[in-house]
Amino acid sequence: MSEKRKSAILDSSMDCIISINWQGHILEFNPAAERTLGILKTQICGHCFFENFALNEDKKTFMVSLSHQFSHASGLVLDRRSKVQLMRASGQAFPAEITITSARISMDKRLEFTLHLRDVTQEQKIQSRLHFLAYKNPLTHLSNRTHLMLELNLAVEDAKLNNDVLALFFLDLDNFKKINDTLGHKAGDILLVEVASRLNAVCGENDIIARLGGDEFILVLSGDLTSESIGEKAQQVLAVLRDVITIKEKNYRIPASIGIAISESGSVNPDELIQHADIAMYHAKTKGRDNFQLYTQLLGDQAHEDGEYERRIQAALELNQLSMVYQPKVTAQGTLVSLEALIRWHHPTLGNISPAEFIPIAEQSNLIVAIGEFVIVSVLKTLKQWFDQGYQMLPVSINIAGRHLVCPEFLPFIKSQLARYNIDGKYIEIEITESMLIEDIDTCVSILNELKLLNCNVSVDDFGTGYSSLSYLKILPLDILKIDRSFVAESDVKNEDAEICATIVNLAKSLKLTAIAEGIETKSQLIALQKMGCEYFQGFYFHRPKSAENISKLLTIKNVIQYSETL
Repeated sequence: MSEKRKSAILDSSMDCIISINWQGHILEFNPAAERTLGILKTQICGHCFFENFALNEDKKTFMVSLSHQFSHASGLVLDRRSKVQLMRASGQAFPAEITITSARISMDKRLEFTLHLRDVTQEQKIQSRLHFLAYKNPLTHLSNRTHLMLELNLAVEDAKLNNDVLALFFLDLDNFKKINDTLGHKAGDILLVEVASRLNAVCGENDIIARLGGDEFILVLSGDLTSESIGEKAQQVLAVLRDVITIKEKNYRIPASIGIAISESGSVNPDELIQHADIAMYHAKTKGRDNFQLYTQLLGDQAHEDGEYERRIQAALELNQLSMVYQPKVTAQGTLVSLEALIRWHHPTLGNISPAEFIPIAEQSNLIVAIGEFVIVSVLKTLKQWFDQGYQMLPVSINIAGRHLVCPEFLPFIKSQLARYNIDGKYIEIEITESMLIEDIDTCVSILNELKLLNCNVSVDDFGTGYSSLSYLKILPLDILKIDRSFVAESDVKNEDAEICATIVNLAKSLKLTAIAEGIETKSQLIALQKMGCEYFQGFYFHRPKSAENISKLLTIKNVIQYSETL
């Protein structure tokens, strides 16, 4: 090869090409090498490459490789790409890939070597970023689900080999949705980052910490664990999360519900561990939140049973096993003023299943949303039929669960169905429970105001059984308070219950709301409530729940009054 051609190749190459002799002294040093190593050829030629550019801890190894003409099994080897750390002339270390080839010059038995060197700093940054995106949650920098499962699989295998105990904590933040909804997603992100920081602070370097998504986190502890040490760690996590966090100059607390699943000697696989801890976490929520619960087989059996029940409820929706009945609300004289829609489930083999049995299970999942939408559509269809048949129209109240009320699809669904059936919103009452208001008052106020814009009335069911603040009642756009049947039942014989009922009636009047006593079964109860000033009633004393067909027979009565006009 001519010297000109050789020089052209060396000068145009993007990789560093460096020739050294048998002693490691630099013979050739192309422009790419000058740029990468930060020194000119004229300054470095004749100097030992490894003495100038190898890290101190690697110099001896590289010189031994050179003495063996790069044919020794360890260190640098001919024609093999090696990843090494080198040093620029400035002293800055950088990652490189190096491949060494050899050539014999003339009849000299000694070899010359060419180092093909490439700076892989940028490549490693890209690889590191890709690894981060693949295995880390970008917001919290904790492991994501993919990395969690890889690490958890390894942890389970190690536990099998070492006869260790694994404890998996499933955390769900109790107040995250409220903060996220009221302060915005940026505030929610600040909170999640703070949670990640606090979890890192209380966990060991060998513990696995992951964010599954949303406000769910996983901790995995391993080693010589006992029930006591696991419980202590759970209390430590709960305590650190309870500490105040300041967002937008306001103090908040972020308690969590924790479910714990334990695997001895890797006896439970990763998927089951997470599933068991998830079940225990939901049990912690039912126990009042801000606590931890251990998974037990009893919990697992109950979850399995509920799962089977959910599948039956789903089938009931798909197979039209659900239907509606309507219970009238009346004046003391028995004049109809409105109706309450009540769902019924007739199973082909199990017979009639009480709503008290299947609604609580449906409320644990999005099935309650499907049921709520079924009720809304059924009621509007019935109202449309009555309207088309010329019956006088009465408002119908629909019980809406908390999960359904706050879901994003609720208001758009109501609006679309009212438009579809061409029903004025004044013929719909949305009935919610007092406990829903306590749980998330701000969200409820916003949604209820939207319902009022649709002309719908709002009723609070089971009033008096919770702990509602009078200040909340002032800001809530309510129309009706329903006195819970537990107070009505003995209002005619117990002074305490009578006083509660009278208080609710007076409270409703002072707030310009309508009070309805539900569960009226005797004339004595009716008389007692009338004396308190209650004007509207519901119960078996007047009417049991009836089918739409039987209700339509009552609607033909001429003295039916428009309930909406009495409010």
